[in-house]
Amino acid sequence: MSKSAVAWIFAMTGVLVGAFAIQLMRRLSRQKEWPKTPGLVTSSAVDFLWETYRANVQYRYAIDAEEYIGKTIRSWMLQYNWRGPATRLCGRFPVGSKVDVYVSPADKSYSVLEPGGDRPALWLIGTASIVLILASVALAID
Repeated sequence: MSKSAVAWIFAMTGVLVGAFAIQLMRRLSRQKEWPKTPGLVTSSAVDFLWETYRANVQYRYAIDAEEYIGKTIRSWMLQYNWRGPATRLCGRFPVGSKVDVYVSPADKSYSVLEPGGDRPALWLIGTASIVLILASVALAID
């Protein structure tokens, strides 16, 4: 395979990843417009998953007299390779605390506590797109 073909593949992959990141950011930013309802944190703990730590917070909320259990703090949330960030996140949502729950109008069983998604995860996707495009340029020039 020629360098120009590889450069073309990198460029197209970068454009597709970038388009995905932009669409995802738009969709996640709409979570801030979702209806808000009161909820109650029922569990809050740090889970260790082989090599990463994750904040595991569950909460209860009701819509139209139907009760739901939520588990999403924020969409596309990162896991951490050290305990501190997950512990701090759980500390913001102790068991028994009252929280605002943002509920998807399309699916009342899907909710988040912090709308807008996890920005570091979104930046990683965007950065990957830029790196792929720059790699394609470097290959094309060489």
